[in-house]
Amino acid sequence: MEDIHVHPFFRELENSQKSLLEQLFEGKDWMFCLPKAETLEKGKVDKELISSHILKPEQDKKQFKTLTGRVATVNDVSVKLVGTRVNCSLLYTETYYDDDFRSFIILHIDQPLIASAVPSSRRGSMGTKGGGRVFPVPVERRTRKENELFLQAILGVRWKDAQAYLTRFLDQFNQGLVDTRRIEMNEVAQAIKGASQHILTRHVPGYGSKEISGTMSNFHKDIQVSLIACLLHSIYPSLIKHTSKLKGHKEANHAINSMFQYVGRVDMSILKIKPELHCQPSAAIAILGELKNVTSPAAKLACVQDSLWMLNRCLEHKYQSMSARVGTVEIRFKKRPFGIVVAQTNDAKRFLRPGP
Repeated sequence: MEDIHVHPFFRELENSQKSLLEQLFEGKDWMFCLPKAETLEKGKVDKELISSHILKPEQDKKQFKTLTGRVATVNDVSVKLVGTRVNCSLLYTETYYDDDFRSFIILHIDQPLIASAVPSSRRGSMGTKGGGRVFPVPVERRTRKENELFLQAILGVRWKDAQAYLTRFLDQFNQGLVDTRRIEMNEVAQAIKGASQHILTRHVPGYGSKEISGTMSNFHKDIQVSLIACLLHSIYPSLIKHTSKLKGHKEANHAINSMFQYVGRVDMSILKIKPELHCQPSAAIAILGELKNVTSPAAKLACVQDSLWMLNRCLEHKYQSMSARVGTVEIRFKKRPFGIVVAQTNDAKRFLRPGP
């Protein structure tokens, strides 16, 4: 993989064409095509050349247009300019993030979209590597199938070994649910992170190296996000099914109690859960209440994620004390030293919960 920060196109975009860079961040599903550096002619990289490699989707999303007005089509293996002979092989894709977690998709192609930018002796297809795929869907809202396709494309022949490990992990996890009468969500979180770290260490070249670039580090995080999402998709139905059977615990109440432990153990930035300015604990409870109205794993995961960041931001950033009403009972939360959250209801009952 190329280090994009030394690529002539990306250096021009980052240093001299910042307005185009902002358009990429702000445009929904916009993509940036990055040809192999060795296929470029020596010469000035200007705004027009960069603009001709930025793709924005048409209304029907079946085609794209470059900022210079050329129509393009994108599929799993190629990027084509309609009405021309330009047919670039898609080598692989990656998601570029800035410090604020804004992102856009980079399509690595085997030659420039503008044919005049490459010597004729070097034109032509160079084949595909790794079966790259385009994922304009934000990583935190991909379906389980989309995450699996992404991992399969990135890991290539290593995917079968990784998939076998995930299957063993899920079998052991489900068996553990059968044998237990209590679920510690912090242990679940650590198990999920441990499984994703195992696959990254074993199957992703360069993972953990101190010499990798910032871009490659973000790429590794993207892989980890997809691994965690796949695991959450898989274990969530089992968790809900099991917790609803535990004596003395209603499903929603147990889920809410468990979230305080879960939030403290899972890195919010890894899950791409962003803070909001206005948070209320009652909103987190309401979000969890929506679980009974959704059926797909992706929708359930979205509800859990939204509730997680709401609770985390309430406790960590905005509130030293807060309250929420569930039925006729008002619950007040106060944050104490050492991460202990004291919850007191209006009927004088007190509960201690591990906090973030």
